[in-house]
Amino acid sequence: MKKWGLMTLCFMLLSGSIEVASEQNYVEGQLIVKMKASSSILSAGTHENVHSRLGATSVRALPWKKMGIQAQGAQSEEVLVTFPNEANLEVLAAQYRQSGQVEYAEPVYKVHADALVNDPYYRYQDYLTKTDLAFLRDIEYKEKVLVAVVDSGVDGTNADLQSSMFTNTKELANGRDNDGNGYVGDVSGYNFSGYSVHRDNANANDNYGHGTHIAGIIAAQINNGISLAGLTHAAEILNVKFLDAAGNGNQLDGAAAVRYAADMGARVINCSWGYAQFNQVLKDAVAYAISKGAIVVTSAGNSGSDLDQYPAAFESVINVASVEIDKSHSDFSNYGSHITFAEYGRAFLGLTPSGGLAIKSGTSQSAAVMSAIVATAFGAKPSMTARDVKTLLLNSAEGGDSSAKNRYKGNGIVNITNFGRNLSLFQESTHSFLSASVAALKLTRVLNFPNPCSDSGTKFGFELSDSADVTIHIYSNRGTLIKTLQSFVNSGYQTLNWDTLNDSNQPAKNGTYFYTVLATKDGDVARSKGRLTILR
Repeated sequence: MKKWGLMTLCFMLLSGSIEVASEQNYVEGQLIVKMKASSSILSAGTHENVHSRLGATSVRALPWKKMGIQAQGAQSEEVLVTFPNEANLEVLAAQYRQSGQVEYAEPVYKVHADALVNDPYYRYQDYLTKTDLAFLRDIEYKEKVLVAVVDSGVDGTNADLQSSMFTNTKELANGRDNDGNGYVGDVSGYNFSGYSVHRDNANANDNYGHGTHIAGIIAAQINNGISLAGLTHAAEILNVKFLDAAGNGNQLDGAAAVRYAADMGARVINCSWGYAQFNQVLKDAVAYAISKGAIVVTSAGNSGSDLDQYPAAFESVINVASVEIDKSHSDFSNYGSHITFAEYGRAFLGLTPSGGLAIKSGTSQSAAVMSAIVATAFGAKPSMTARDVKTLLLNSAEGGDSSAKNRYKGNGIVNITNFGRNLSLFQESTHSFLSASVAALKLTRVLNFPNPCSDSGTKFGFELSDSADVTIHIYSNRGTLIKTLQSFVNSGYQTLNWDTLNDSNQPAKNGTYFYTVLATKDGDVARSKGRLTILR
């Protein structure tokens, strides 16, 4: 089952026509149009009328029309027609063709030199050279996207990262809070390590190495002849430190860091860290970031178990597990119903402070890959919402459809070819991946009765705001999944029964169990957790 569910793509184009757009790798606002011969019944005035009717701002003959001697008699006319940048060129080209007045109408497609990446260590980046991730760099962006790396800090002086780092131009290093955001001197990010004991400061340098490694995977400059290549041109890194020199921190400091990232306008917040203990202050911080339109990307954890860790297990984050280059599950990666997607996580050659390189593995690296993919989407289509991007990812993923794979890959691994194709289909003027009128799915009044339960079984009761797919996972007190209940459930108050038998059809032993109720409907997800006791 997909975590958000798949949405039907409908595309509302001009004049009611429906046309699938190709990848938009062309010059905005320009069409090359070859008008039919002037010796036909069409007059020059008719030609001008069709340009005007379609909203052209200028029409000029191509330069080579002025060269050489014009042949006598009929002569075709090739012109460059300019429209506003936001015009849908595929639709306009189709309307020219439908007019009957042109031989062809086509965009001005871009080209690039067929050069190999010249970053000297690129050949050692297997996750780029042996997968489709390298194609991310070919997707053009319209705007830079602020990606907060909430971690151990980032060495922004690294030559391969300098031009990718965010600078807060509203702040000055003068000992004052010039931008009035409550943090003094946050020109190049902020350090929340020690925030809970008033030791936070503006020195966000990385003295552990983890954050720089993550930032390099996302945004190391590509094809600059230095070191290695990042995944996307679109990301601008906001340096938010809260882990100390040993890679340790606490959830309060982490919560403050996440809130800061959201307030600074980060559209992507990478959280490659966690702990297997729930904390409300961190949950509230993540919910706050999501309410401001950010996508929070988390790492699933590296204990090779199905235990939840936080913030990975919070609702509405993108929680990323790790797979190998051959797309098999990484043995170190956590798994379970809370996994959203999987990405490569083994043997990442990456940047470290003071210009070094190191190979690291883990779901931290997998999360960084996903953050780069999300940043690419926002950069290419700035009007996309977080929900649009999540649906784009779902529609582009592969390998996550069967229940056997869901525990390890969630909704699957994002196929970059599919991602690029689907991204080109998104119509910014109509937000046509999703209908803005779709209401959020609500799961309320969740309870379990009788509790304690015995051989007679027990029921899970809940109320849904709409019909949805419902999955209930029941875990032992050691975190082992023992039973999965699944059903499509109508809206209103409903119940699902459990006979207290495990998935092997054996009676569950006496003791305490934990359960998760997950409801999904057309891109929405709602979750609730609880505990029950079996006492025979």
